[in-house]
Amino acid sequence: MQRDKTVPERLECFAKQLAQAVTDDYKRKSTKASRNYPRQFEQKGIAKPTIIVATKKHKKRLKHYLEIAA
Repeated sequence: MQRDKTVPERLECFAKQLAQAVTDDYKRKSTKASRNYPRQFEQKGIAKPTIIVATKKHKKRLKHYLEIAA
């Protein structure tokens, strides 16, 4: 069966419809650029813990706090 020449091919119809759908009839005041939403920043990872050796002063203070708490 042969196709009638007056009927445009499906691809041509779609291309024409798409071309008409994309164009606007009015003049824009600004561009269609996307809004600048707040971007999430990358958080820094947790640093390695710093371990210090307890001195006599630290141990004395801890002993004092434990006595008060008891």
